[in-house]
Amino acid sequence: YTLVMAALQSHSFSCDVGGKATDFIFNTYSDRIFVVITQNRKLGTMIHAAPDASTAPGCTPSFSCSILLGRRDKPALPIFAQEIASLLQVTHARPLLLAMNLTDDSPAVFKTVMTIIKQNVTAD
Repeated sequence: YTLVMAALQSHSFSCDVGGKATDFIFNTYSDRIFVVITQNRKLGTMIHAAPDASTAPGCTPSFSCSILLGRRDKPALPIFAQEIASLLQVTHARPLLLAMNLTDDSPAVFKTVMTIIKQNVTAD
């Protein structure tokens, strides 16, 4: 068994989110999308979001999320991962591996993050 994960597409940029410089990195692999959203150049919490197998064909998939590494005391992080995975699923039908490290994980900051993703990634 050989693991070959050549990136099919990479996209990175920086934006101001909540008054802090925020780096966004998107790497699309043959079997998943790896997304990094960080405000301090560290990966932070790693979350895996995969579409549920029970989703009916033609329906918007729901996602099962699991925290692989990092903070488990922030219940909003898996919800953020589900929303990002759902947004990316439109153009990239793969599971999501998300590394997120935001100094403020409020709903307002997350709404800004989602708007930035919509403007910069799904338009490709």
